Amino acid sequence: MLFALLAAPLAGALAAGAEFTPEELAKLGKGDVVRRISPDNGKDGRFGGSGWALIDAAPDKVWTAIQDWKNYPEIFPNTVETSVISRREGRSLIRMKLGHPIISITYHVEMAPEAATWTMRFKLVRNFPSDLDAIDGYWRLYPIEGGRTLCSYILNVHVPSGIVNILPDSFKRMAVRGVLGVPGSVKQWVERREQRKPATGS
Repeated sequence: MLFALLAAPLAGALAAGAEFTPEELAKLGKGDVVRRISPDNGKDGRFGGSGWALIDAAPDKVWTAIQDWKNYPEIFPNTVETSVISRREGRSLIRMKLGHPIISITYHVEMAPEAATWTMRFKLVRNFPSDLDAIDGYWRLYPIEGGRTLCSYILNVHVPSGIVNILPDSFKRMAVRGVLGVPGSVKQWVERREQRKPATGS
């Protein structure tokens, strides 16, 4: 029953190639994050995969949240700092700093919005200081009937061997799961803000 209830509203996302198993649909329906870790995760310092969450808010609300750079430290765990370095032709150069008791990482990414498809692409800007060898990916939002949004996050990151070699495997696994869980952080942020809005009377 849950499969049928969710599969129909998610038809647009399914048509775009986002196929879910019954177990994954059940997780989305319960408000959990679906994570798909890349098969070659950890090989030669490369990590990544995708994360998905069903958000009880319209795409424009989620779209605003993923571009709310100044509030990234409030939205995302272990995000210490986000600074807008420059803006040009709709694109933003963002300095990101992630912090953890074990390690801290700083890098610069270009955020490029494609509003027509609710897609926000990002990639490492190599002529700025970075603790990463490479990072790229994108956010994509799928409008779902009932004023909801399926939020997806796709990530590929290449971590220098000097960092990889000092980190325990348990931390690497935890870090990847945490990063791919960011759609859940957006879900919590957006839904809390929507709940705080005063009800409009008739």
